[in-house]
Amino acid sequence: MSDEKKIAFTESDVLNALLHRHAYDQHFATQESVDNVKERLTRFEDQMDKQFGHVHENINEFKALTEKRFDAIDKRFEQVNDSVDKRFDLVDKRFEQVNESINELKLSLEKRLDKIESTNTKLLFLIIGLFFAGFSALYFK
Repeated sequence: MSDEKKIAFTESDVLNALLHRHAYDQHFATQESVDNVKERLTRFEDQMDKQFGHVHENINEFKALTEKRFDAIDKRFEQVNDSVDKRFDLVDKRFEQVNESINELKLSLEKRLDKIESTNTKLLFLIIGLFFAGFSALYFK
């Protein structure tokens, strides 16, 4: 024999092959077992499709419910916002009224102060006049 046709195995390869020969056993399937596996896989696939269908329905229901709740919350926030805006408008009007009243009181007070000043000036001249009249009456007597 020539060296070309010889196959060489190491001792460790032979020992591993003998010790672990179960890994090399083969299973020959019959057509019936193949058909059974196909049928089981088909049933499993159908069940998974149904379950995923239910999951998708539940997700869609949850989405719809969530959108409905968020819409309700948005409407409520809009109502609260409108209510707050109305109240601020009322407060603004009230402040404007109070400001107008303060301005009217300020004008009225300024007019009265002007009257008091003119009255004080007249009274001062009257007192000075009386003083001179009294002094002249006493001095020139």
